[in-house]
Amino acid sequence: MRVECEHLDLRAIAFSGQCFRWKETGESGFEIPAFDRILHIREVDGCFDLSCDEEEYREIWHSYLDMDTDYKALDVKARAYGDPFLDSALESNPGVRILRQDFWEALISFLISQNNNIPRIKKSIDRLCGGKVHFPRPEEIMEMDLSDMGLGYRDEYLKCAARWYLNGNRDICGNKCAEGNEDINSDKDMAGNREINGSRDIPGSHDTDGNRDICGNKDLDEIKGVGPKVKSCVLLYGMHRMDECPMDTWMKRMVREVYGGKVPEWVSDENAGYYQQLCFMKMREEVGK
Repeated sequence: MRVECEHLDLRAIAFSGQCFRWKETGESGFEIPAFDRILHIREVDGCFDLSCDEEEYREIWHSYLDMDTDYKALDVKARAYGDPFLDSALESNPGVRILRQDFWEALISFLISQNNNIPRIKKSIDRLCGGKVHFPRPEEIMEMDLSDMGLGYRDEYLKCAARWYLNGNRDICGNKCAEGNEDINSDKDMAGNREINGSRDIPGSHDTDGNRDICGNKDLDEIKGVGPKVKSCVLLYGMHRMDECPMDTWMKRMVREVYGGKVPEWVSDENAGYYQQLCFMKMREEVGK
């Protein structure tokens, strides 16, 4: 089927650092595995050819690609800040969207991302999936030998995350689940450090519509390896919490070098996650990464 969309740059999204399993399949084309399905998508004459039928598109890919969000309106709002660097980031990446990804896949992917680079992250995730479309669920992670997947110390984080999900209790890692987290912030009012309550079912993004209530009365901080940055990434990319603004090395460098150490006003915006994504990409572009 063919879809029209003015604000969709497949290549920019694929290399944006928010997803790690997209594969380029030739000029303007990508293979996208998600929710145990696979989509082949290619830009043709300003439109997009998709390998799925209308029913599957409406069920999964329309939401996954966040087609209901008006990114032109977000861009207009961003320009209202009169921020030269944010304006430049908008110009550099005019087709970026924040995908509505599977929560569990986002959690595991960003645990793997700690102190890591994108090529290694992709390689580790590919090994974890065995080169298949299916992303292993918590019960499968518990049964897997993770020692040969290039995870290093992060293999313990994945096991802890699986126990966290399957058990639902705080004392799921020998009372040490949160030890070793990047920089645990005890202030629950800080962005990227909110409690998540509700149903125990792991959601697919196509059926959550931004629903925060997915983690069964459990807090992500209970998982070893989850500090403020990873948590904020999981909330933004796994739950589409657009108010989350992950502050990784690149963003901290941006604050220091571009804003003279002062956090820009747009960081507290309800769409800060989208603006952060653009500025993250702009920073990497400017230093030639």
